[in-house]
Amino acid sequence: MNKICIIGSGSWALALTKVFVNKNIIIKYRKSINKSKFGNKEIKFTDNFKNLTESSFFFLAIPSQSIRHNISELKKKTNIDSPVFIICSKGVEKKTCKLLSEVVLDIFPTSKLVILSGPNFSSELIANKPSASVLSSESKNVLLEVSELLSPKKFRIYFNNDIIGTQLGGAIKNVIAIACGFVKGKNLGENAKAAIITRGIHEI
Repeated sequence: MNKICIIGSGSWALALTKVFVNKNIIIKYRKSINKSKFGNKEIKFTDNFKNLTESSFFFLAIPSQSIRHNISELKKKTNIDSPVFIICSKGVEKKTCKLLSEVVLDIFPTSKLVILSGPNFSSELIANKPSASVLSSESKNVLLEVSELLSPKKFRIYFNNDIIGTQLGGAIKNVIAIACGFVKGKNLGENAKAAIITRGIHEI
């Protein structure tokens, strides 16, 4: 059985565990996580990168600006050479203006990359409500491998091979989301929100 590692401990990282019921999962987490909420014996927790050596798939569900540090530590403390990274974070590295796929390839140049992106709220994924996401990779075989891991009935997956467009779309749409938050906070109405979304998508 392929071992799956989720690096992260936020709501999105924990929501992904709901997708992997009955899978062999290791979660790399910070020490403050409440492990008592998870009784599934297939889920193991660790705060040491050295325990991730046997993992085959690494889901990066951490803040975008900490991607480089975390995978650098993974490289330093394991003998992993060409892993499959599924990037679940959105954003662009501030210091270099690089996409997260480029950051990963800086550290693991022979790794296989998949982008997981979608209009999902982690709380609804945890509640087992219907969700849809995009998996993007330049390798069809890797897409099929990862899609087989993500196969619950209420988690619909769509595919493309445009890892740049998927990452940029996911990052830039957050600007629209923030603007919609201002509209809601100022009680400007649904028309204003619809205008922001429509024109924002047009600009993207």
